[in-house]
Amino acid sequence: MYFCYTCCVPLPFLQEKLPQVTLPVQVDIIKHPLEVEGKSTACHAVILAPSQVRLFTYPTFPDYPLDGRTFVLFPSASSQPLSELLEKARPTVSSECDNAPILPFDRLIFIDSTWNQTKRIINDERIARLPMLKITEVQTVFWRYQHGKPSTHLSTIEAIYYTMKEIHNIHFPPYTGEYDNLLFFFKFLYHKIHGIYGDALKAYQKDDVDLRFVR
Repeated sequence: MYFCYTCCVPLPFLQEKLPQVTLPVQVDIIKHPLEVEGKSTACHAVILAPSQVRLFTYPTFPDYPLDGRTFVLFPSASSQPLSELLEKARPTVSSECDNAPILPFDRLIFIDSTWNQTKRIINDERIARLPMLKITEVQTVFWRYQHGKPSTHLSTIEAIYYTMKEIHNIHFPPYTGEYDNLLFFFKFLYHKIHGIYGDALKAYQKDDVDLRFVR
């Protein structure tokens, strides 16, 4: 055990050794109340980017403003691709001069649950009324099997990492590993679990899973 899954605080022997990550946007994570804490990756983000990541347990979370600056990251049929929104909001010379916001959002919301549990949170009026975004063409390497779900369905920390990387690639290029440390715990656990079970894990039995660890 390396940190408390309930309070998201690393154990004393690790506290001075952990990297700290600065994100380009504020992040809220809403966790399903039945999500098994030991299987969740939400704490990874809270520990590694503590000044910008908040964790709430459903149904307790803020009533977000409908100001067009708060988005939910969730791959629904109506979700707009994140890259599309970012490209439209790519800063120009004039916008840089008039102090316009660099990014088209101030806060991003992520759902932490099994994919079969997400319906309860996504259908909550406080979430359902917010605009939704999705990231595309990224595959999970999470070791937790999700029956019947495609490999494009990511774990929470993977979703946060790839979101930040896409933001950086479009608005602050080039990307030189600024958010790689978000995967500090994920990479360690991936190699530990994969070293024990190898490709025998049920999560890696699908033909479309790329077993190479992506930085």
